[in-house]
Formats: sequence, C-alpha cells, structure tokens
Amino acid sequence: MSPVERLGREDVDILELEHGQIAGHTLKVLVLERDKDAPAVTLPRVRARLATRVGRVPRARQRLEPTPLGLGPPVWVDDAAFDVDRHVHRAPTKGTVGEGRLRELAGQAIAGRLPRDRPLWDVQLVSPLAGRSAALLVRFHHAWADGMTCMHSLQALLYDEPDEQPGSDGWRPHPAPGVAELVTGALAGRLTGLGDAAAALARTAASPTRWRMGAEELARLPGAVGRELLPGDAESPFSGSVGRRRVVAYATAPLADYKAVEHAAGEHTTVNDVVLAVVAGGIRTWLGHMAGEATLRCKVPVSLHKRDEGPDVGNRDSFMIVELPVGERDPWARLRSIHRQTAERKRHHDAETLDALFGDLALFAPPLERLLTRVTASSREFAINVSNVPGPRAPVTILGARLARLISFSEVGIDHALRVSAVSLNGAMTIGLCADPDVVEDLDGLAAGIGEALSDLRAHAA
Repeated sequence: MSPVERLGREDVDILELEHGQIAGHTLKVLVLERDKDAPAVTLPRVRARLATRVGRVPRARQRLEPTPLGLGPPVWVDDAAFDVDRHVHRAPTKGTVGEGRLRELAGQAIAGRLPRDRPLWDVQLVSPLAGRSAALLVRFHHAWADGMTCMHSLQALLYDEPDEQPGSDGWRPHPAPGVAELVTGALAGRLTGLGDAAAALARTAASPTRWRMGAEELARLPGAVGRELLPGDAESPFSGSVGRRRVVAYATAPLADYKAVEHAAGEHTTVNDVVLAVVAGGIRTWLGHMAGEATLRCKVPVSLHKRDEGPDVGNRDSFMIVELPVGERDPWARLRSIHRQTAERKRHHDAETLDALFGDLALFAPPLERLLTRVTASSREFAINVSNVPGPRAPVTILGARLARLISFSEVGIDHALRVSAVSLNGAMTIGLCADPDVVEDLDGLAAGIGEALSDLRAHAA
C-alpha cells in the first residue's frame, strides 16, 4: 500500500480560499548578479540544479489527488510523471529586461495559476537583465508552503553549497493509491478523528493537569477573541471587487536602518514593529488628505514553526490583529502605538490561543471551524495583511551568481486588493506590494511613501 498523507486543516482552508479571481501561491523574485568571468545562469543549468535537489523537498515531487465523493481532504501522492522541465521555463522576453518589464512579469506570475495536475511550484528564468544579471521567479503554493517553509525550500532547492556533488538521487515514485484505498483511508480518517475527539474529552475529564491547562487557555480566550476576532467598522481603501490583474512594487532599505529605529525606540520594540510603522506611514502619505484620523486593522501572520524544522512541514501560522494609526501625524507616536498593541498580544499569547481554538474547533466542530476561518478572512475583520519573514543573514550564491535581491510577493484576498510581504536578505529589508490595479491606484506612490516613512523614523532615531 502506498503512503498517503492528507492535507492538514490549514492547508485545506488555503486551498478552498482559491477561487476564480484569487490564486493561492506566493512569488519570490531572486535577482542574481555574476562576475564577468563566471558562467551565465542558463535554463539548462537551473534545470540541472533543481533536478538534483528536489529529493530534499519531497513535496516538490508530489501532486494533489482528490478523495472520491469528497469524503476527505485531498492527499499528497508522488507524481509518477514528474519532470523538472515541466516546472522550469524561460520567461517570454526579448532583449535585455529592464526593471519595469521584470515587475510586469512578476505581476503576471502572481496572477497566474499553478496547474493542479503536477507538484505545486514552478520557476521562470528571466535573462538577461542589465549588468550580467538574471532573475528567477519562483512560485510555491500556500497549500504546502507558508513563509518560513518557502525560505527553507529556496535554500534546499537552489542555494550553492561547498563541495556539492551533482548527480541523481535515485528517486522512484510510490504508486498512486487507488479509489478503494482513498475511500477506505478517508473513512478511517473520519473514524480516527472521532476517536481523537473522544480521547481528548476523556483526557480532559480524567487529568487534573489537563483541566488546569484548559482553564489557563479558557481564561485567555475572551481577551484574545476581543482583540483578534471581533470585526471592525472602518471603511478600507483596499476593499473592493478584486479581478484577475496584478501589479507589484517594492521598497528596499538597509536592515541597519530598521534596527537603528528599533534600538532607539527601546522597550523591546522589534523590527517587525518598525515594518508595521513604515507601512502605516506609507499608507498615510498615499491617502493624503483622506487619511484624517483613520486607523486600519492589519492582520499580522505569526509563525509557529520550530527552529529545527525542515522544508516539508507545511503551514504552521497563526495571526494577530493590529490597528495601524494611519491618521497619526507623528511617526514616533505611530510606532509607539503599534508596539503597545503587539506587546500586549504577545504577553497574552494571542496567536497561540487562537491556534488552539481553531485546532479544537477542527477536532470537535469542523463546520464551525470552517465558518470562523471564512469570517477571519473577511474585509470586516481586517483591511490589510502584512507579513515579515526573515531571509538569509549571510551572502548567498546560486550557480555561482550572487543573490543580490530577494523580493517576496503574496497574492491578494477576496475583497482585499493589497497584500504586503517583507523579507530580509544579508543586511537589506525589502517590502513587497501586490495589488489589483483596478482597486489600488498608484502602487509606486505607496512604495515611495513607505521609503519616506522609514526615513522619517530614522531621522527621529538619530
């Protein structure tokens, strides 16, 4: 019998959110610069690198197989027809690609779709860029990769290693499960779920320790629900009917600038607080006279990954909601307001409490968990999603070329026409913006406003 692994709760939720106008993947843009004596980054070399590395990320060679009659979630199965050439292509370009064309290609990539009949990733080579440069546009579907998983996967699949020995890993696909096996497994999974729920209830009733733990979680729950789940009533400039077009922009600055503001603010202020503050400042500039006294509810993903986890662990995120004071004129006051909120949410373990809540609902009341998941994705719950994922701290090369820029773009959501994704790389921080241009105008102006907001904070920190 072939091994069968079903999609987890969070992975299914993400897959179900993908529909006609919304894609379910993230895009990483890797800009590579090579020395004049180094070999060019070519399509055969990229394919050869990935062909010898995919064994490190088993999910990169697995596709989704639906469970008959919808008796259970889809399962991951080895793709017997796996061919790296189906996943790695050259972008349709002519001549040297400039910055504008690269961003256009990135917008098209984020707006596209990953075919469901094969593993849910692909790579486009964009070459040549000016100055002996090239770029890789890498897409991972969020059904198997959240922010941290993407970073692990990029390293496992692409980054150079000393003394690497090329060659095949000898992989052979397991046979795909048959209909009977899928149905039997789905029914067994339902019975197991019922058994797990009964066992959990029994443990709770029998164990005083479990009761104490339950009481602690229950005591935190009302506060977490009030801070994170109650809907807001403010109108959002990013709410609208989202179509299929996407545009991207970004703002890059030295990570040292963010850290200087972090240290000047003190009181355990974090770089992520500074990221949220500069996004709030950028939105204020972009709104102009319409900023008024506005606040915008911001959903901030919180990674629950452990440090030693590898590239195939799937989604392990929770979130917190922070009010961005975009109407506040004083940059330092904006930062202080944001820090007070994030510190309170961390102190009360809101992200972990919500994760436990959703996990218990998935175990005991799956329909309620699915309903709550949809509620928390609505524009009444939040106006904008801002994520921040740490990238490589040290210099990185790919096929002998230096990774000069790493930019992350995440897809927008239903009735959420803007998504913000920050990622760091070797002393630089880049905030990537993805938007529907029919709802969000002048994305370049918003990116410029983010850069100005950082400069304002940096001046206050001097």
